Amino acid sequence: MSRGFNTGKPQTEARAPRAQPVVGVVVTLLGLVLIFACAPRPRAAPAGNTAAPAPGLSSTRQEIYARASNSFLNVLLFKPAEGSNADLTFRLAPLILQEVGATNQLALLDRDLIGSLAPAEGGSNATLAPPTVYAKTDTVPINGRDHLRLTYLWHYPRLTAVPDALTVQGIRITLDSAAQPAIWEVLTETSSVGLIFVSDSVESAARAQYGPPLSGRHFAIECGADQAPATVVARVIEDGPTAMGPMVYLFAGRHSVSTLTCRCMAAQAKRLLAARVYRIQILPQFSADPAWVEACGREERRFAFAPDAETDPCRIDRCLRLPAGF
Repeated sequence: MSRGFNTGKPQTEARAPRAQPVVGVVVTLLGLVLIFACAPRPRAAPAGNTAAPAPGLSSTRQEIYARASNSFLNVLLFKPAEGSNADLTFRLAPLILQEVGATNQLALLDRDLIGSLAPAEGGSNATLAPPTVYAKTDTVPINGRDHLRLTYLWHYPRLTAVPDALTVQGIRITLDSAAQPAIWEVLTETSSVGLIFVSDSVESAARAQYGPPLSGRHFAIECGADQAPATVVARVIEDGPTAMGPMVYLFAGRHSVSTLTCRCMAAQAKRLLAARVYRIQILPQFSADPAWVEACGREERRFAFAPDAETDPCRIDRCLRLPAGF
């Protein structure tokens, strides 16, 4: 049986939601996978993930590697509203697991809620309802092939006293030549490092072609520090039995990504406080939406990738040693 949370229906209590204890470490997915259930499969150690950190790694890089095994105590789940299984934008939409701090403080719950953006006189008007994830689909040429790419962005409307808190977050998913999700880029990171996650199959192919990881790197797919000094492949994640959206874990308050996993991997949180539904709003061009232009402008210095392909034509083949068959 696949492992994860049983979300059931969204819980929308007026006051602080009551925790649902997880029975043991592993719980069944059931309602978590919105499109299909993951097939049972053994948890294999990702290729290249057993190497000890090189002595020259920076403290930031080591801290990012350490996040991969983080387990949150309390989380809120944001999942996409029901859609069609044939709709790839829905199928690859992320399950967002937002860490929650002190659950008896309503202010701490509210500050981490995803909101929506609406144009308003004098600037954007960020609201808490309805939660919205903005999406765009495009293609990028890699190794002589056009690869489909999906970008998902969301906004935290309430400011927080946490230093360097992010108000904009998101992921960009690049599919391989078999039309499977293979590379996930994180939009913003408080350390200003480009955070990337790759599938086990892509890392294995890179290792077969290039050999072991370069000095100071954990994975074979990573370019050398001289070529991509500000990029970190945080972890290799399992390949799902079919194309599906990732589980994205975000720190409370500052909204940076702790880790990213496949839905078929074990949940890295103890208690699910509540599940809320977000709508997906398609934006053909983020740069054409005035509310997003303003919101993204506040985080521009920390962007790891540009939301629009026109200003970032093909980044991953410059910072990753992609295998020939990608």
